[in-house]
Amino acid sequence: MRKWQFSLLMVSLTVNLCESDQRIPCEVNLEEGVRYRKVSWYKVEDDSEQPTGLVIKNLQKNKTVLYRDVSPPYTIDDDLSLVIPETQKVCTTYICCAWPPLGHRIQEWKQNYPTGCQRPMKWQSQQVADEEEAQRVLAREGYAAKLFNSGSIDKQFHWLVGGLTCASVFIIAVVGVVYQWYTRRLSNNQNRSKAEPLL
Repeated sequence: MRKWQFSLLMVSLTVNLCESDQRIPCEVNLEEGVRYRKVSWYKVEDDSEQPTGLVIKNLQKNKTVLYRDVSPPYTIDDDLSLVIPETQKVCTTYICCAWPPLGHRIQEWKQNYPTGCQRPMKWQSQQVADEEEAQRVLAREGYAAKLFNSGSIDKQFHWLVGGLTCASVFIIAVVGVVYQWYTRRLSNNQNRSKAEPLL
C-alpha cells in the first residue's frame, strides 16, 4: 500500500536581532498553484534542541493565534514574515513552516549560521517523501516530531481505515449476492434435470 505523503515546507534560519532587525522573512519556495493552509513559526534556543512554538496563522481564514505562554506577542505578516516586537532582542534560530494540503512533498530548507549571527555559511536543501523520513530528518536536526500536525495525521488515518472498512463491507456484500445467485441457479438446474423425462 502506498504511504500517505504529508506535506510541509520548512525553513530554519538564525538572525541577529541585536541589530534591531525585527522582521524575519519566511524564505520557503512555495509551490505555484498550491493553496497553503497555515504558517507557523518556532524558535530553538541554543541550550535546547526542542523548538518552542511562537505563533500560527491560518492562511484561509487570515487568523493568527499565539502559542500558550508566549510573550511578547509575535505576529505574521502577509508575506509570511515573523514580526518581532522591538522589546525582544534575542539571537536565536527561528523556524518557519508553511503547511500545504496533503499530496505534496515535504521540503526542508535550512540556513546554518555560525556563532555571532553572521551571514549564512552553508545552504542545505532536502526533499522528504513521507512522514517517517521527515521525522528522521527532523530528529537528526533536533526538531523532533513536535512540528507535525498529529491531529491531522490521526484524522487522515481514521478516514483511511473507514474507507477500507466500507470497501470490505461492499466486497463481502457483492460476494454474498453472487454466491446466492450461483446457488439458486445450480439448484434450479438440478431441479430441472430431475423433472425432465429420460428418453
